[in-house]
Amino acid sequence: MKKYFKVASETIFGEGHTYFEFCGEIVVRQVEHSGNKWFSSRDDYHGKIGPSLCDVPLSQMELYEEDKITSEEFEMVWEKAGKY
Repeated sequence: MKKYFKVASETIFGEGHTYFEFCGEIVVRQVEHSGNKWFSSRDDYHGKIGPSLCDVPLSQMELYEEDKITSEEFEMVWEKAGKY
């Protein structure tokens, strides 16, 4: 079963959000939006921010019910990130 989350985050580009798609315990897709920059796990590594996919299992992350988003919301940011 897939689960989706949005959490506040910060990179060298500024404040923003990180979006996760989990399949079970594993992150399978991830999007980061910081300042006016978009990054996604379409690329394995981003020179300025590092690996594009979190390797921490869902059960070990501090994610809460209020962090959950719909698959539709995730797909919207996934598509937006793909344009950059």
